Amino acid sequence: MSQPQAGEDGFRLSAFCRVQPAAFSELEQLVEGICQKMLIQQLRTLEDDGIVMWTIFPEVPPRVKYCLSDMRIVLSLSMEALIDCAFLRREKAARG
Repeated sequence: MSQPQAGEDGFRLSAFCRVQPAAFSELEQLVEGICQKMLIQQLRTLEDDGIVMWTIFPEVPPRVKYCLSDMRIVLSLSMEALIDCAFLRREKAARG
């Protein structure tokens, strides 16, 4: 697997998808100033890295929802624990 290349926008997109599955238009509104081409590239990178997956609904016109993969959900729980630990250590160091 390649190194993740999604950057800050990718983290915002994956954080949003963690809350609920999101349509392309919702993600487009989330990241101000991003063009459709760049958003598509970010989503493809996140999908290639196993972070985001999408579901297409058999409707006319087709509807697509993006959500986190199981791997990303597990990783986000681990990352939250590490971040909590870092904040606790910082607070403890500040108190002396």
